[in-house]
Amino acid sequence: MGGSSSSSSSEIFTLTIAPILGFCLANFMFFSSLPELRRYRANGEWGGLNAHPYPIVVANCVGWMMYGSVIQDYWVYVSNFPGVLVSVYAVMTAISLARNEEKRRELEKMVLLSCALTSAIGFVLGVVMHDEGEAKRRFASGIFCNVVLAVYYASPLSEMRQIIKNRDASSLSWPMSVAITVNGFSWAAYGFALKDWFLVSPNFFGGVLGVVQLSFLVMFNGGRRKKIVGGGGSGGGSDGGGGEGSGAAGIVANLSSEDLIVSGQPRSSL
Repeated sequence: MGGSSSSSSSEIFTLTIAPILGFCLANFMFFSSLPELRRYRANGEWGGLNAHPYPIVVANCVGWMMYGSVIQDYWVYVSNFPGVLVSVYAVMTAISLARNEEKRRELEKMVLLSCALTSAIGFVLGVVMHDEGEAKRRFASGIFCNVVLAVYYASPLSEMRQIIKNRDASSLSWPMSVAITVNGFSWAAYGFALKDWFLVSPNFFGGVLGVVQLSFLVMFNGGRRKKIVGGGGSGGGSDGGGGEGSGAAGIVANLSSEDLIVSGQPRSSL
């Protein structure tokens, strides 16, 4: 009886509490950059937040919504829906405020590419593979989502190298890094409970990246204090990142990818 109770408690956590926690953290990470985006609109000028990951996040979230539809999992679907709205809003803001014509064209091309890719996979899943079984459609949509995430996860690697080189983690945020870590492992636990490795692998990796960010904050926090006391640097790196900005660790079923937008992405000027 004790074993049955333990098993029941474990299922409650992995199948209910974990996705609810992931949903809440995902929304926190998605919407954390909104105040900064609204400031940009009010000032009529784009600030330090890196805009380039947002088109990738659009494709990522739409892809996971398709995956959620294929496996008929509302947690996966609804958790990514807010990310689509925020990312599209960010892209429109960046394009409208971009002063550099070349940067504007880069964003426009990325948006068109994201739309083309998601439309293509939607056509494949809904038309070409309409009569195929769920297993094949799950595989096709899962591969697409993980490939997009792999591209997204590659974006913060250069920033991580700079953090190690300069021994300065001022571009990272403690709350956001904790959220990324818990979010990634929560969705990984949910995927493990469903025996869905398309959910487990990217979110577990996102959780590991969150742990790496926390390690950087512990090891290189001295550089952050020095930067603040000296009044130099990029003026509130963690705030400029969305709180992230994506940075990235993120995340989603796969929500980890969005996390990155606000957690330490390199800054760029439009």
